[in-house]
Amino acid sequence: MKPRGVAGTSLLYKILGAASYLDKGIDYICNLGKDILENLFTFGISMDSCSLPGKPKSHSLKDNEIEIGMGIHGEPGKQKVEWKECNEIVNELLA
Repeated sequence: MKPRGVAGTSLLYKILGAASYLDKGIDYICNLGKDILENLFTFGISMDSCSLPGKPKSHSLKDNEIEIGMGIHGEPGKQKVEWKECNEIVNELLA
């Protein structure tokens, strides 16, 4: 599984926008962006797969399943597991 940063992208834009607002040069902003991207990872929990326009769903989950780490375009995640309590999921993601 490759690292993903779907939710982190908005943070990247905000940080780089702030650097631009502070009159940082383009080289500084590009290097800052590269540093951020090399260290940016987000993880999500999905209750169902998605479909791209004109395409079928990439896969399906059972009614009692969630998928940890599914990509924004329906790429397979790290694992499929049975529903868990929120605190259990958070502890697993932090581990």
